[in-house]
Amino acid sequence: MINCKGKMKKCVVLSLILVLAMLTNICGFQMNSKNVSAKSKVVVNLNGAYITAKKNNKQIKNKYVKYKGKKYWFSSKGRGFLTVGDKKGDKAVAFILDNTKFKKGMKKNKKLKKLYATIVNKCAYSEVKTPKFKSNWYYKTGFKLSKTKRGKCYDYAALTALCAKSLGLKAYIIIGKCEKNNERYIEHSWVTVDNKVLDSFFEDTDCSDKTNEPGFCLKSYEEVKEYYGYKYVIDDIY
Repeated sequence: MINCKGKMKKCVVLSLILVLAMLTNICGFQMNSKNVSAKSKVVVNLNGAYITAKKNNKQIKNKYVKYKGKKYWFSSKGRGFLTVGDKKGDKAVAFILDNTKFKKGMKKNKKLKKLYATIVNKCAYSEVKTPKFKSNWYYKTGFKLSKTKRGKCYDYAALTALCAKSLGLKAYIIIGKCEKNNERYIEHSWVTVDNKVLDSFFEDTDCSDKTNEPGFCLKSYEEVKEYYGYKYVIDDIY
């Protein structure tokens, strides 16, 4: 408290100085708080070739980030994608994504084609043990294929579906049987993406193009039967 008795002019000046000092401290604190908040804020870029995120101007890697109601996993290279709902599943997708080249502006189906090509090129078909189809079996199966690089239709289907889901596509793993040109049916697994078939069983030979990438055909069951002679029997959908 300032005693202004007999010293009005001086007292007014001192009071103004005190008020200004208080305002400066308050504003300075608010500015500093705002700056700290800005630096701590996670900035997500959805418009590049890959989804990326930064915090304190450092790229986020090997972490989950929630952004606008959605949860993303960022790989060891800082490439982000929608979580598939399981850490092993996310790590399996991250391995494929980190070994895939995208271009800016690519549509989801084009990205899936690139991811699928990486799966086929990085992994080799092998008569491994058929997985037990327990709850959420596809996370472990997809992760195993990304690590061992060896698997059969069930493994390929699991990892392909996880990659499709990481792009926000509606994908399902189908367990059933397949036959070509009225030959005997074989036990098989494949993927549907937006109700169209994506199947490693015939993609490489019957649906190849003139590029160095594996064939990639998203077609309806009717089209697959008409163009390639394949028929399917569905037993389970995951």
